Amino acid sequence: MTKNMVYVIDDEAEMVELLADVVELAGLKAQGYTCARRFFEEISAFESDSILVLDLLMPGMDGIEVMRRLAEMKKPPALILISGHDIGVLHAAEKLGHAQ
Repeated sequence: MTKNMVYVIDDEAEMVELLADVVELAGLKAQGYTCARRFFEEISAFESDSILVLDLLMPGMDGIEVMRRLAEMKKPPALILISGHDIGVLHAAEKLGHAQ
């Protein structure tokens, strides 16, 4: 049985490390990135049960742009959105994700 892959993208290295540790404690594989552009340079396809934990507010390429690029892919991962913004921003991003 293969373990699900969970990707973590957050511009704060400490948050990436913390979330990756939690994922691995849950018995899953984790791969973290502090730069969304680097993520897309390294990852071009996802396994069917992949998950992406995504911070919305990041410099360079923010979470909304990541979601737009994922929508263009054949089999994008399931998304878990995280943010320091209020719940309204998360809700708006969730609606965008469903629309795409």
